Amino acid sequence: MATLRVLKGSNKGSLIALSAECIVLGRDPSADIMLDGVSVSRKHAILRRIQGMYCIEDTKSCNGTFLNGKKVTSQMWLRDEDEITICDTVLV
Repeated sequence: MATLRVLKGSNKGSLIALSAECIVLGRDPSADIMLDGVSVSRKHAILRRIQGMYCIEDTKSCNGTFLNGKKVTSQMWLRDEDEITICDTVLV
């Protein structure tokens, strides 16, 4: 099963199992992965599993989503050890 590890942020060190087809990241309590911070949009980004691989897309958040330092402007495929940055939170 795929996982994300929090490198920086309020849940630093925690592992998050990715098991659903669609995973919402944001500060809304209904988000699948809840991220703290007023800079995080309620529904900031979405991870989608397609044919066993995950991709990430930004949901037109105010502060953007970054993959390996590059702003996510369209659906981008994830690989092992890719770094996702959402405001002050960094996930690998």
